[in-house]
Order: sequence, then C-alpha cells, then structure tokens
Amino acid sequence: MRYILPMVALSIFVFSVAAFIGTTPAIQAHYQRYDSVNGDCEIRYEEATQYDSARREGERMWEALQGSNDCVEIAPDNANTSTDLKVKDVDKPDVTWAGYYTWWPIFTDRIRYNEHYMDDFSDCKKEFVAAHEWGHAQRLKHSLDENIMHEYILNQCELGEHDKEDYREYWGNQ
Repeated sequence: MRYILPMVALSIFVFSVAAFIGTTPAIQAHYQRYDSVNGDCEIRYEEATQYDSARREGERMWEALQGSNDCVEIAPDNANTSTDLKVKDVDKPDVTWAGYYTWWPIFTDRIRYNEHYMDDFSDCKKEFVAAHEWGHAQRLKHSLDENIMHEYILNQCELGEHDKEDYREYWGNQ
C-alpha cells in the first residue's frame, strides 16, 4: 500500500511532462520586445561607417526575404524621412563585441561596428556582424547555432533557416 501513492504521483508527473513536451514546439521563435521599424514598416538609417559593403550585404540578406506583403524595407534616410537608426564605427578595445545594436525609446537607435575587431575580420565575418545587427534592429533575438542571429560570430555569410523562419513569422504578414 505504501508504494501505490508514490507510483500514482510518478505516473501523473510523467504524463504531465509528456503532455507538456508534446505541445511545445521543437524550435521557438526568438524575438525582442523592441525594434527600429517605423510605422511605414521600414527602417530609415543614417550611416557613417567604413564597413559600407558589409552593411549593404547585411541589408541584402534580410531584404531578400520580403514577399509582396512583407516588411521590412531598409533604406537610407533622406530629406523627406526621419532617421530611425544611425550606423557608425567606434574603436573600443576594452569590450568584447564587434557589433552592437542599441534601442532607444526616445532617441535614435544605433548600430555600432567596433573597428578594433572588424578590421581583422574576413569579408564574410564583417557581413555576419552587419546582418546580425540588422536582425536585432528588426526585433530578432539571439538564436541557434548555424544562424546569423547566433550569439557568437561564425564564419557564415548567409542567413540560416531559423533566421528566415523567425523573420517570416514576425514580419511576413504585416
């Protein structure tokens, strides 16, 4: 009799865990609570960076995912628009990041490329950093290995499948 209660409790626990696992998706989306996308579903940026080709390639990767009804258009600021994001270079040997996205609720958001690391990177790694920071500007969080939104810099020059899934799930039907 004293073994019946623990066996019932264990059975209930195992059933509960199995039910939870069965309803949880294998890969979950990775989103932040903020982004640099304006009400017109675009990011207008002002830039002062020597890593212009990497920045352009990062933009291209994300914009290639746009369908007919999809956000996000990334375009330079002009006289008729307001700046959503500023892209600039810094030289900070005392930090561990090569690129950094900062969201400001009142001020203009920023992407910073750290010359201290970027100068030594291959073109592919520079493009990875640029695309990664543009991903943050579009609400994407750090993600899985073999994806641009992975937390650490990889020698990867194209978006991964999970990058594409996260982007399309959030911005695909805006």
